[in-house]
Amino acid sequence: MNIKQSQRIMRLAMKAKQPFLLVGHSGIGKTQITEQIAKEVFPNHKFVSIFAAQQEMGDFIGIPEVNTLTLLDEEGNKKVSKVTSWARPEWMPHEPCVIFLDELNNARVDVESGMLQLVLEGRIHTHRLHPDSYI
Repeated sequence: MNIKQSQRIMRLAMKAKQPFLLVGHSGIGKTQITEQIAKEVFPNHKFVSIFAAQQEMGDFIGIPEVNTLTLLDEEGNKKVSKVTSWARPEWMPHEPCVIFLDELNNARVDVESGMLQLVLEGRIHTHRLHPDSYI
């Protein structure tokens, strides 16, 4: 397949909101061509490139936070409990975006699992991508 055929297929996949896997040697411009086509197909979306090989689990899925909740029981007594939640990952925008998972084959296994949830469900923990986003 030549570059023109690849670009055509990438455009069609993006317009159909179907993810695709782009495979090729390092340094041939996979990220650049994906960003170029993403900006053409989704001109109002933010482009986010995530270098999977450089991600730690906390970087990708967010950092856990412990929150203290104070509740009243039936007798009016205070009951304090601690709840763990996850901070929204810094890379995850609130607005529509195009996510490019770069170097996915070099990701750590735990990061790869988090990326799978992102691809399949458009979310990480309780944090969802904007519904108009594309991965």
